[in-house]
Amino acid sequence: IPAGQHVLMFRVWKPNFVVPGGNHVSHTIRVDSVSFTPTIIEEFEGGKLQFDSEMSFIGGTWEFDSTVAYNGTSSMRSPLIGDGQSSTMKLETSVPSEGSIITFWYKASVFMPIDKFVFKINGQPRIEVPAESVWKQFTTVLSAGEATIEWSYVRSTAQQIKHPGEGRVWIDDIQVIPKY
Repeated sequence: IPAGQHVLMFRVWKPNFVVPGGNHVSHTIRVDSVSFTPTIIEEFEGGKLQFDSEMSFIGGTWEFDSTVAYNGTSSMRSPLIGDGQSSTMKLETSVPSEGSIITFWYKASVFMPIDKFVFKINGQPRIEVPAESVWKQFTTVLSAGEATIEWSYVRSTAQQIKHPGEGRVWIDDIQVIPKY
C-alpha cells in the first residue's frame, strides 16, 4: 500500500443476531488501533531509494552501481575508504509482534585477509565475510520491536600485503517481510 490516506472497506453480516437481554445488534462495527506493517522491498533500481527515510549512511554514502547487480540493473555499493575506516548502510524499522524475515543478496570484493564485510542486527554480527565472494543470499529472522540493520565494509589498519580485491561490497534486493 503506498503512503497516504486510504479507505478500508469491509462487510460483516450476521443476520438475526441478538445480544443477551434481547436487543438486536446494530450493523455498526467499531475498529480501533489498526496498523499495517509494510513489506520493505529495496531493489535500488532507477537510482532511487524506495525507503530513503529509513536508510542512513555512516562513514561515507553508499552509491548506486548500474554496472554490478544481482537482479535488475542496479545495486548499492560501499564507497572507497582508507585504511582503518569503515562505511555502513543502516536501515531502521519496526518489526511486528509476529516478527519478520529479512533476506538480501551480497557480493564482497575485500582486500583479503584483513578487511571484511559485516552484517549486523541491533549491533550483533550475523555475517562476517573476510574474502572474495560471488553473489550470495542471506536470510534470517528479525525479532519483534525496533530493529537497526547494518551492512558495513571495514578496512583494517594492518600494514600487511593485501591480496586482490576491489575494496567494495555490493548489496541488492533487500526484503523485510512480516511473518503473519
